[in-house]
Amino acid sequence: MWKEKKKHKLAEQLASTLVKYDLSWQVSNNEYNRTLLITMPRDPLNVTKRRRVSVQKREERRKNTEERLERTALFIAAKTGIVEIVRKFLEVYPASIYHVTKNKQNILTMAVKYRQKKILKIIERTGTMESLVGQITDKGRTVLHEVARMDYYKAEHLAGVAFHLQDELR
Repeated sequence: MWKEKKKHKLAEQLASTLVKYDLSWQVSNNEYNRTLLITMPRDPLNVTKRRRVSVQKREERRKNTEERLERTALFIAAKTGIVEIVRKFLEVYPASIYHVTKNKQNILTMAVKYRQKKILKIIERTGTMESLVGQITDKGRTVLHEVARMDYYKAEHLAGVAFHLQDELR
């Protein structure tokens, strides 16, 4: 028991030190700046092939960038439910709660998207819920849309199908 407690204390000290020197949350994307680039098609004769290739490239880019854009320490902690690190961030840098990623997601959107109730309670205690709820992502989604999505839902380990359905309804 003593060894486990010692490991926990060391992990907390390490997290405190890392939070103190992590400034990744300061690069926030609150303004909407987008450059539109129009180019001529390379092969105007084969339209269907060009469309198919562009759709494939767009899907690959989406998959690659979706996870990469959320990789600040604060959002990783919020996404995985590491309450201690989120608390430390908000103690050391209270303004970090307003950090927004390139795809216009904030900490509340992350907590709701990945179903992290403990992180949501921390956000409620800060009193900034009203200002975070109004954020709309680049895909036009609000926090309510993220609540309704079942992509990131992890069901609890319940005994029967009826209990799973009851949990989803809750």
